[in-house]
Order: sequence, then C-alpha cells, then structure tokens
Amino acid sequence: MRKLLSILVICAAVASPLAAQAHPDFSGKWSLDPKSLPPGVPAGFTMVATVKQDEKTFNVDVVANTPMGEQKRSTVANLDGTPTKNTMTTPGGAVELTSTATWDGPTLAVMTSGDFQGNAMVLTDKWSLGADKKTLELESTVSAGGQKQTSKLSFIKQ
Repeated sequence: MRKLLSILVICAAVASPLAAQAHPDFSGKWSLDPKSLPPGVPAGFTMVATVKQDEKTFNVDVVANTPMGEQKRSTVANLDGTPTKNTMTTPGGAVELTSTATWDGPTLAVMTSGDFQGNAMVLTDKWSLGADKKTLELESTVSAGGQKQTSKLSFIKQ
C-alpha cells in the first residue's frame, strides 16, 4: 500500500507542472493581419492588442484605428474564473462591464457582459495561439438586441 501511495504522489508531482503548461501565455504585442479582415472593412483599418498575462490575470489593451478615429478597449479577467469589473468609456458615458475567463484546453474564453442604455450585451472572445506561437486567433461573438454576430481575426506577434 505504501508503494502505491508513493507512486501516486510521484505521479501527482510530475503531472502538476504539466497541467500548468497546458494553458498558453498570450503575452506580447499583436498586430492585426490585414489578410484576416472580412470583406467590406474600410481601408486603413488597423488593430493592435497588447496582452499581459500571469498565472492569475489576463490583461488586454486593444487599439483600433478606423475611419471614425481611434478606439480603445481594456479588459482585465481573472484566470481562476471569478468575475472582474471593467469600465468602458463611450460618448454616452462610462459603462460598467463584468468579465469572466474560462479555459477550454488551450483556448481562453473571456465573456464580457454589460448594459448599454437599457440593452444587454454579451461579448465572448476566444483566444488561441497558432502552432508557430507567432500567430494569435481571436474569435469574437457579440450578442445584443436579440442578434448575434461572430468575427474571426488573426494577429501576428511583434
């Protein structure tokens, strides 16, 4: 029985670091690959995502340059799944958002919800790294007003 217990303890000690490595680190500066833009996006659209990630939190600052000017968004999410409060500034004032992160294997899903002038909105961003670790895939789904829209973008590590 002691031998079995010893083997189980050794297996647990070896498996723990391997489990921690299963989640990728998205840290870095990522520039939008213009080839991933869907048809109809105006010329000159650019986007940069700066990600800081540690064992507890995922922080992302996104800056998009559009024909309507520069747009910024910052999100912080706890990687243990507990909700995080974020604030977004809009022309209509500040909007309080709640973000929750969950792992699905190597994919990080960050669900952000809020209320915009009485309308509920949910944004789900699914982050994954390419096999080369130099490309980032971002699938974003926005649900608002009874409608849902999904976009997929690729980013290149700078």
